[in-house]
Parts: sequence; structure tokens; C-alpha cells
Amino acid sequence: MSTGRDLIVFADDWGRYPSTIQYLGRVLAERHRIIWIGSLGLRKPEFHLRDVARVAEKASRWFRQPAAEPSSPVIQVHPFVLPFHDVDRLRRLNMASIVRAVRAEAERQRFVEPIVISASPLVGELAGLLGESSFHYVCLDDFTKFKGAFDCLATTERLLVERSETVFSVSDILRQTRVPVSGRSYFLPQGVDTDHFQRRGGEPPLALRALPRPWIGFFGIVAPWIDQGLLVSTARRHPSASVIVLGRVSTTTERLGAEPNIHLLGEVPYAELPSWGQWFDVGLIPFEVNELTVASNPLKLLEYLALGLPVVSTDLPEVRKFADVASVTRDAGSFVQAVTDALADRSDGASDLRRRRSLSYSWRAIADEVMSKVLEADALCRRSRSTVGAS
Repeated sequence: MSTGRDLIVFADDWGRYPSTIQYLGRVLAERHRIIWIGSLGLRKPEFHLRDVARVAEKASRWFRQPAAEPSSPVIQVHPFVLPFHDVDRLRRLNMASIVRAVRAEAERQRFVEPIVISASPLVGELAGLLGESSFHYVCLDDFTKFKGAFDCLATTERLLVERSETVFSVSDILRQTRVPVSGRSYFLPQGVDTDHFQRRGGEPPLALRALPRPWIGFFGIVAPWIDQGLLVSTARRHPSASVIVLGRVSTTTERLGAEPNIHLLGEVPYAELPSWGQWFDVGLIPFEVNELTVASNPLKLLEYLALGLPVVSTDLPEVRKFADVASVTRDAGSFVQAVTDALADRSDGASDLRRRRSLSYSWRAIADEVMSKVLEADALCRRSRSTVGAS
């Protein structure tokens, strides 16, 4: 991969949660300078404590000087943005604020013909306004299907796709429906930090040791698309086991809390997650199957596999590609039965096979492939502009 290009990346807030764009950013930051624009918000704020706290957190960053902190290899920029993108006038003001903040920082850093990579579907209107050499879109989800998503996302994302030189999508469904004018629409596989997600030995965390085995585990956001009924059915089928749920909760969990052997242990720091996950006897992906999730590609699949865990999942298209090392189920009965079968399969050979399968999906290899395609398209853009200028 060539080195030394200046990049402007629209993404989520740096370091807030592990995500595809964060992993890619960490690899790219080793060879490229990056201005990283934090979350612009994709859903309408609601008047409850979590959203109020989030708005306050974002507001506190608006007036900070952009900087590359020791733990952050990127230059973070948080433009002044009001969370009301569906109001045309306010969205135009937001876009103008973003342009001012990003261009000012690019000039301060002496960026030269930066390449823009956006994981936010909001910024299609900014193509051509940031002094960029080319614009590219990384599509991580069908954000229009998220509960509370801004109504304007369908329009802004369509504009972004049209104006991007390349589009990278994490599922085949997204790839087929997000095709730029150039035709350069690529599948972006999820990756895994195999050095991070490996067995570390030692003793299980105290919170696990206090619970009876086997440990049937899930880690990730407990979001509205998690099928809590599957967790309840699994817990009832295995009353002597412990169903462990690690992660931030963003929906109601009364059904889970009513089961004596389902344990909501809260969010675990990313650095410690393998030290917990390595002790699971089974890793679960209990997603509902709907318009949102069939376009998803769960990061946790490869993380479970890197830990050598048996995986039981609902029938998601991107998980089907791993049916040789994961159990893909079509209903509650087959899901619960697959958990039972996985608990009975403790062979070292199967565990080694899962780990080997994950090794093909390192974030470094994926980032190199993405950047190779970006640079190829960028070179074509430059040549096209030179030809037009000379004529």
C-alpha cells in the first residue's frame, strides 16, 4: 500500500466503541495523516437522560482545540452541529459548520489534496466542498432502518453514493443497493484483531467464577434487534447453565431480568473483553432477522471464532458464509438445539479450525485492500481532471 496521503474521515467518535471504521482507522493512521470527524448523529434525540448526557458530551468538545492525543493517532475534529438534520435550514447550517471546521484544520495541518472517506451517510452534500481529491463511502449498515433515524438519511445517503468514487459495504445486500456512478461497489468483509482476541489463560474473572457452568455467552450492545426470546428459551432449556450477557444496554430488558440464570453483567472495557470471552462455552449471535439485520455483518462472529468458541447464530446472510465453523439456525427450536449441540462439542480440533478461519480476516489486510482500491480510484480522478484541464 502506498504511504503518505492525507485523509479526512467522517466516522463515530474516536475510541468511543470498537467498530469497523475504528479498526480501519487505526491501521490507516500508521501510514497516513488523518483528520477524524466525530459522530454527527444519525437519529433524532429524545428527551431522556442518556440522550441529554450525549448532547452535553458532544457540546463539551465543540470548543476544544483539535489534537492528536497519545492514545489517538488521529487529529480529532468535532464541528458545531445541532441534532436536527431533518430541518433543511438547520442541516444546511450544520453542513456549513462542518466545512468551515474541516477546511480550517486541513489548512492548519497543511493537508494536500486530501482523500475523504465517510462512514456517515449524512455528508453527501459536502462532496466537492472540502478541497478533496476524491470522495469515498464506507457503508456499515442500512441506517435508514434504525429506530429514530433522521428522515433525511435516505436522501443524503443516495446523494453520497452518487458522488462517491467508491463504495465499500459490509454485506452483499448493501453492496448491491449502494452502487456509485463509477460502478465501483465493493464488499467490505468484517475483520478481527487476532492479536487481541486470543486465549490468554489465567483465571476467569471473579464475576464469572461466582456463576455455575457452562457459560453461554453474548457480548455486544443489547439493542432492540437482539431477540431476547432466544436468550430466554436458551436459559430455560439449560437451567443449570449461566447465560452471560456483556455489553451496554440500549433497550428494555425485563424479560431477561426475570430469568434467574440470565446474568446482565454490564459493559466490559474492550481491553478486557477477551479475558472474559475466552471462558465462554458457546458464543451467541441472537439477532432478530429483519430488514435491518439482514444487511448487517456482526463483528462478534470473527471475535468469537478467534477465541475458538462454538458460535450459534440466527439466519443472517453474512453469517451463512461461515456455516462451516458456525451454526446458523432458522427458528427458536433449532437455535436452542444448536446451543445444546455446541455444549457437547469440546474438541480441540474444532476450536483450532475456528481460530484458523479467523486468521484470514486481519484488519491490516482488509485496510490495505480498501486503501488500494481508494488510491486506484483517486488516481483515475486525478488523471481525469488533468485531461480536462489540458483540453
